[in-house]
Amino acid sequence: MAYRDLKEPMYITYRDLQEPMYMTYRDLQEPMYTTYRDLQEPMYTTYIDLQEPMYMTYRDLQEPMYITYRDLQEPMYMTYRDLQEPMYIETSKSLCTSSI
Repeated sequence: MAYRDLKEPMYITYRDLQEPMYMTYRDLQEPMYTTYRDLQEPMYTTYIDLQEPMYMTYRDLQEPMYITYRDLQEPMYMTYRDLQEPMYIETSKSLCTSSI
């Protein structure tokens, strides 16, 4: 995905979620391959990261996104100006459980 792609709207249909998405990011210098099966499985991170807020700044988006642990336990509604339409991502509570 080039920087010029962020200036144009991206439309994602349900059919696209059923097929593999192959996206190459110049900044990461390597491709990321995500299949629909990956979306059905939980994503694991370290427990210490879940105990404190994560603050991520994206240079291409030109605005910061602030995600707290509470946000991970409920659906996240994110609107991107560049996409010109809202994206609704619903996460299952079973995917966000952790044992102490």
